[in-house]
Amino acid sequence: MGFFIALNDFLGYTGTIIVLVAKELFSPDIDWAHFYNRMAGYVGIICCFAFIFSLIYLHQRHKREFATHKASDELELSPSEAIYPVA
Repeated sequence: MGFFIALNDFLGYTGTIIVLVAKELFSPDIDWAHFYNRMAGYVGIICCFAFIFSLIYLHQRHKREFATHKASDELELSPSEAIYPVA
């Protein structure tokens, strides 16, 4: 349990450093409130695209797995069908 707390703490501090460095490198003259508003908008847009692409990928994967399971179910014969074929 302690490992996960330390890991989350590390990720939080790393995120803070990344935000500070990004603000100072890309727009050092802009106000912090404006910077956070802009960053929140960009993060929201990126997350929306990530969710849409994930939905598309999972939907295609489900269709592909369902098709392979359906095809394999059609190929399997029950023991009675193997001995006495149904016409």
